[in-house]
Amino acid sequence: MRQEVLDTGGGGPTLMRGRALFMFKGMAVWMKSVTEAFPFSPLPVTRPSGLNLPVGLEQNLIVIVAAMAIATAEVMA
Repeated sequence: MRQEVLDTGGGGPTLMRGRALFMFKGMAVWMKSVTEAFPFSPLPVTRPSGLNLPVGLEQNLIVIVAAMAIATAEVMA
């Protein structure tokens, strides 16, 4: 919605619909409508050519980040 306001100088029919959905139906409905209007297409993952990680380091980083995510989820629950 922010980008639409900046692009159109304050609003338009699409922005008004988005704002109404957000205010009266909630964020979940607004997010679903945005996803349906603008389907997500992930960008291909590419590794920078200058980055040479030692063998096994990438897997260790994944384990660390996963442990941090699980610990955060447990604290929030």
